[in-house]
Amino acid sequence: MKSTDIDNNYNNNMEIDDAPFTKEQYVSELKRLMENDNATVAEVYAESFFEWEIEDWSKLENKKEYSPEFIIGDYKWRILLFPKGNTEKEFVSAFLDNLNVKEENASENEHVCAKFVLSIRNYNEYKCFSAKPSHHRFNGKESDWGFNRFIEKTHLYNENNNYIRPLIENDKTVLSVYVRIYKDELGILWHDFANWDSKKETGYVGFKNQGATCYMNSLLQALYFTNYFRKATYEIPTENDIPIKSIPLALQRVFYNLQYSNQSVDTRELTKSFGWDTVESFTQHDIQEFNRELQDNLETKMKGTAADGAISRLFRGKMKSYIECININYNSNRIEEFYDIQLNVKGCKGLKESFDEYIKVETLDGDNQYMAEGHGLQDARKGVIFESLPPVLQLQLKRFEYDIERDAMVKINDRFEFPDTVDLTNYLSKDADKSIKYIYRLHSVLVHSGDLHGGHYCAFIQPKLDGKWFKFDDDRVIPATKESVFEENFGRSQHDNERNNTHLKTRITNAYMLAYIRESDISEILAPIKDSDIPKHLSERIKKEEHEKEKAEQEKREQHRFVMISILDNDAIRENSNRLDLCNLENKQYPISKLKEYKVLKTDTVGQFKSKLAGVYGVNKENIRFWNVVRRQNKTKRPELPTNENDDMSIEEMLKFHKPLPKDKDSNFAKYLIYVNFSLSPKIKITNEYNFMVFLKYYDPDTKKMEFVGNYIIDKKEKKFSEMVPDFNNMKHFPTDTQLLLYEEIKPDMIDEIQLNQTCLEAEIGNGDIICFQKAITPEHEIRLRSDPNAIITIQQFFKYIKNKVLIIFKEREDKKDEHFVPASKEFYEFQIELMRTMNYDDVARAVAEKINLSDPMKLRFYEANSNEYIERRDEVRLSSLINNNRYSSNIIYYEIQDIAITEMETKRFINVKFLNKHHQEQKTYKLFISKSANIKDLLNLMEKSMKVENLGKLRLYTAISGRIEHIFGDEDKVQLLQTQEIYVEEIPEDQLNKDPNKSVIQVIHFKNDISNYHSVPFIFNLYKGEKFIETKKRIQKSIGMGDKEFSKVKVCFIDQYNNLTYLEEKYNETELFNYSGSIGLDYPCRNPNLNSYEKAVKIYN
Repeated sequence: MKSTDIDNNYNNNMEIDDAPFTKEQYVSELKRLMENDNATVAEVYAESFFEWEIEDWSKLENKKEYSPEFIIGDYKWRILLFPKGNTEKEFVSAFLDNLNVKEENASENEHVCAKFVLSIRNYNEYKCFSAKPSHHRFNGKESDWGFNRFIEKTHLYNENNNYIRPLIENDKTVLSVYVRIYKDELGILWHDFANWDSKKETGYVGFKNQGATCYMNSLLQALYFTNYFRKATYEIPTENDIPIKSIPLALQRVFYNLQYSNQSVDTRELTKSFGWDTVESFTQHDIQEFNRELQDNLETKMKGTAADGAISRLFRGKMKSYIECININYNSNRIEEFYDIQLNVKGCKGLKESFDEYIKVETLDGDNQYMAEGHGLQDARKGVIFESLPPVLQLQLKRFEYDIERDAMVKINDRFEFPDTVDLTNYLSKDADKSIKYIYRLHSVLVHSGDLHGGHYCAFIQPKLDGKWFKFDDDRVIPATKESVFEENFGRSQHDNERNNTHLKTRITNAYMLAYIRESDISEILAPIKDSDIPKHLSERIKKEEHEKEKAEQEKREQHRFVMISILDNDAIRENSNRLDLCNLENKQYPISKLKEYKVLKTDTVGQFKSKLAGVYGVNKENIRFWNVVRRQNKTKRPELPTNENDDMSIEEMLKFHKPLPKDKDSNFAKYLIYVNFSLSPKIKITNEYNFMVFLKYYDPDTKKMEFVGNYIIDKKEKKFSEMVPDFNNMKHFPTDTQLLLYEEIKPDMIDEIQLNQTCLEAEIGNGDIICFQKAITPEHEIRLRSDPNAIITIQQFFKYIKNKVLIIFKEREDKKDEHFVPASKEFYEFQIELMRTMNYDDVARAVAEKINLSDPMKLRFYEANSNEYIERRDEVRLSSLINNNRYSSNIIYYEIQDIAITEMETKRFINVKFLNKHHQEQKTYKLFISKSANIKDLLNLMEKSMKVENLGKLRLYTAISGRIEHIFGDEDKVQLLQTQEIYVEEIPEDQLNKDPNKSVIQVIHFKNDISNYHSVPFIFNLYKGEKFIETKKRIQKSIGMGDKEFSKVKVCFIDQYNNLTYLEEKYNETELFNYSGSIGLDYPCRNPNLNSYEKAVKIYN
C-alpha cells in the first residue's frame, strides 16, 4: 500500500448553528480541499462523488475491507479500508483503489491520473467530517494510493475534537471519496520516469551528462535537429581522423549515434576532441559562448570542403547602423554581419518589444545635434535596421547583466514572452529583399535554471515543426506541453511576488536562447537526413565498433560454458615467500601474485587439461596432481586435499570438489584456484591422518628474507618435530644436527612457536599448513644482529614487519592549474613503493623523493584518491590513516611537486598580481608568496620589494571580472578577499591621489562591437566638473597611450546601468560627463589580443 500521509487531517470546524449543511455543501467542501493540492494538472476527463455507508463498524473483523465498486469516467474504483490500521494500529488507513490497471488484459502502460479526497463523516451530519486530499498516477505497480494515517482511532468517537458529533455514532459512519480524473494526452502526467525508455516513448535519445555538460547537451540537440547543420557537418572530410583528436569526426559520431542509438549518447570523445580534461567537463559554461566558440571552430574547419559556407548560410544576417540628417541629404551608414542577436529582457514585455527597442530610432537635436561633415551641426535620426535575416535566427536573451548598484553580474529572471510564430518584416530596411517573407516559426528553446553561479540547462525542441514539442534534459527525453514550453519558461511576472499562493515561487527557470526557422526555408533546413548523406566510412566504422561490442557481449553471454582456472604452483609460492600466505589474489595492499590462468571449457576432460599443462611445464601428464584450495576462516588460502579425479571426468564435474573464487567485477567467468604439484608421486595417498603435506619456509635474519624451501610429507600425526629437523636441515643443506626454531604461520598476526617435542597432533598441524624455521640464534650471533637498529631477528618479528608493509601506488596529479606546480618526469608518472603503515607524512615524502630523485621531500604534496583536498602534514598522521583499509582498495595516493616546501605553503598562499604601466597595460605578472593573514598593504609592500623600482608612487590594487572593475581594495583589507581571476596593481595617477568635489571617478572598459566581447584592462578615470567631452576624450587618449591615427578608430561611448550604449560622436564634444553615473566604453579591436584579452569562459583548443 502506498501512502502520502499529510501531517494534519482537514477537520470541519464550523461554528455550530441551526443552518443545515447539505450534501451539496459537503461535496463542495471536499472539492475545495482538493484544490489545495498544487500538483500539475491537465484537462479534466471526468469527476464524481461516491459514498460508502458502514452500519456495523465494530463488526469489521477483516484486516482490510473493500467498498462496493463504483465507476467514474469509465474506470472502476473502490475504497480500500484498514479499520484496524495498516502499518500503525493507532490509525485507521484508507486508500483509493483502481481496478482497471490490475486486469489481466491491461497494457504495460495502462494508467489513470486522478486527484481525490478521502473523507469520513457522521452518517447523520454532513458538517462533521475529516478528509485528506492527494493525487496519483494509478498503474499496475501502484494501483492504490492513500493514507496509512488516515485518522487516529481516538478521534472516531470523540465529539469534542473539533467535531459537532462523533464520526462514528451508533456504530455507523460514511466513507466518501471525490475523484477528478485528468486526461494524460502526452502520457507523462505525474510520471516518476523510473523505467522511462526515451527512444521507445519518443523516438529520440538524450546525452549522458559528464558532470556539468548540460549546457553542451542542450545546444547539441538543437543543432542536431537543425538538419541542414547536421548534413553540413557530415560533409566535412574525416575519413583519416581520430575521434578524440578531430572535432568534426567526434561531432559526426555524436550526431550518428543520436539518430541510430537506442541509448543515451556519450560525449566524452567530443569533449576530448575539444582538448578538454576531466576538470573542464565538470565546469559549467555559458551556452551562448559555447555556441559561438563551436560555430567559429566548425566554420574554419569547413573551409575548402563541401560544407564551406554552410554556417554563414544558416545563421548569418546583416544589420545597418545609420545616422540620417533630417533637413539635408546627408547620412552615415555602417553594415555589419551577425550570427546571433542579443535582445534585452529587462524592461521588455516580450520578443516584439525587445525588437522594437533594438531598432528604436533616436532623434539627435537641440544640444544633442549631429556634426555632419561639411554641414555643421544638424538634426538627425540614429538607429539600427536589419538588411537581412538568416534562415535560422538565433536569439540570445540577455538574462545576465551587470548591476552597477550591486557592482556585480546578476541574472534577470523577469518575464519575457515569445511567440510560436513571429513576423519580423517590419524590422527590415526598405532596401531588404522583399521577395522573402520574414515569418519565423519557433524551433527550439534553450532554458537555464539557476543563477549566475550555477544551474542547469535543458532544451525544448519541436524537431519537425509539427506542433509536437519534446523536452531534452540530458539523458531523458519526454513529450512537452505548450504550457511547459512557453508559459513555464517566460520567467517571473512582476505580480508573482504579490500573489498569496503557496505554490507560486520565484521563478529562476526561463528561456535563455531561442532558435526560429524562416517558414519559407523549413523544407530545406529540416529536410530529412538520408543514409546517403552520412559518410560511408562513418557508418561503417561505427557499425564495426557495434559489431565488436556485440561480439564481446556474446562472449560474455557464453562465459557460462567456460571457467577460468588459476594455477598455484611452487614457483608462484616461491615468488610470494617473502610475504604473507602462499599467494595473494585479492589484497591490493600487497603485491598481487601472478598466477598462470587458463580459460577452459567445462565440457573438456581432466585428461585434456592435464595434457595441456604437461606441455606447458614440460612434465609427464601422470605426475600432475590437482589439489583443492580452500579459503580458511582466517582468510588464508591453503591446499586441503588432492582432488579425487580421473582423466575421463569433465572439468565441470571435477570442480564440484572446489570452491570458486570471488567473482571479478570485470569478468563473468567463474574462477577457481587449483594447487598443482609435480614432485609428489601420485601413488602416495594423501589424507588428513597420514601422509599429509605441509609447506616449508626458511627465514635468514642476516638477510631479513624468507624463502620457500618446498613440500614435506608427514607420514603420521604422532610424529614429533624433533624427528623432522634432520630432514629440514637436509632440504637446506645444513648439517643434520643444526638446531632449528620452528613456527607455524597461521595468519599474519598469529605466528605460533612449535616445540620440538610436540607431535603434529599436539601442534594441530595438518594438510596445507605452513611451517617456518630458522637457525637457533647464538648469543654471539644475536649481539651481531642487534648492532643493526633495524634488525629483524625472529620469524615472529619478521611477520610483524610484513604485516605493517603496504604497497602504495603513487600517481602524479594531472590537474596542475596552479602555476607554481611543476610536472615531474614522465618516467615517474606512476610507480609503486612498499612502505610501512606506521610511517608519518615526512617518512612517506622521503621515500617518494628518493624514488623520483627529488632533493627536498618537503616539496611533495599528497592527495588521497578521488579527492581534490590535499593531505595535511600533521605529526599524528600515519600512512595507515591515509589509505582505505578495505582489502580490495587500490591504495592510490596522488602527488605533485611544488617549487615551495609545504612547511611554508601551509601558512602562506600564492597570489598572481599583474602590474600595470601608466597606460593601464600589463607590464609584468608577479607571483607573490604571502601570509594568509596578511592585508593588502603587506601585499603591496612585498610587491614593491619584488619590483625594485626607485621613486615608486603610491600603489592601488583592484580586481576585475568580465572586463569590468569588480572592487577597489583598501590597505587594511585582507588578502583572503582576493579570489577573482584578475588582480591588478597600478601606481595611482597624480590627479587621483586627493579627493576633490570638482572631480568624480568613473571606470573605463574596452570592447569590440559588443560589450560582451571585452578585452584589455579596465581602469579608473577622473571626470572634471565643467570639462567638455572633447577635452575628456583627449585625456582618455593620453591615458591609454594611443597615437592620433590609432585613436581615430576608437569609438567612445557611455554605458548606462542597463548596459545601453550611447556613442559619443562629435556632436557630444561640448557635452559634460561629470554627472554621468555609468561607465565609459572604448569600442575598438584589441591591440594585443594574445596578451591583453580576457580568455572566454569556454575555450575549444583543437
